[in-house]
Amino acid sequence: MTGRIPTAPGTWGEVLISDTGNGVIARTRVRLMDGSYQDIRRRRHSWTAAREAVIDAAREVAKVHLSGALKPSSTFAALVEDWFAYEQQAGELCPQTLQEQYRQATSDLVPRLGKIAIRELTVPLCEQAYRDMLVPRRARDRSGSEYGEPREMIPAARNALGVMKKVLDRAVILGLRLDNPPRRCGRRSDPRRRFRRSTRPTSRRSGRR
Repeated sequence: MTGRIPTAPGTWGEVLISDTGNGVIARTRVRLMDGSYQDIRRRRHSWTAAREAVIDAAREVAKVHLSGALKPSSTFAALVEDWFAYEQQAGELCPQTLQEQYRQATSDLVPRLGKIAIRELTVPLCEQAYRDMLVPRRARDRSGSEYGEPREMIPAARNALGVMKKVLDRAVILGLRLDNPPRRCGRRSDPRRRFRRSTRPTSRRSGRR
């Protein structure tokens, strides 16, 4: 009796797809060069989109580990997976918080910046991704159809921007970049930020007559 054939290093296993009622989640596991596994998951609005997204992510992870390490030419999507694996190993964040940040990265950031090389990420590109996330959206049902009134997305966009900063911090630590573009974003595009005039009374010097 033969056992199950193990996944070869640099490849991934079967893609499992489930409908959660709040989007479709696709999962798979990539076997790394040291024999360990990295779980990959993507949430999208349809089965096809979820499957394609998780396969693209698995391909990026496998490419990075086959080449040995991230490079400035590696994609933002590969950086997200490296950041997630590092945070899992570090264990500084509670699992629920890390999973939520990973969900925001893969659902909001990767579709907008995932194919861009780490070295090519600029303040305008990150700012545009943030502005896109600020656009009010309508809810979606299980089939992906929109319904209801558009909802304000400012809190979700601000949270995703925070995750973007953390992911690019990882690139700076690894020496892949000298700067972190997202840290210069979101200062003008958030409509909640308003210029406030000083309420301090102005003092005038009275001259002697």
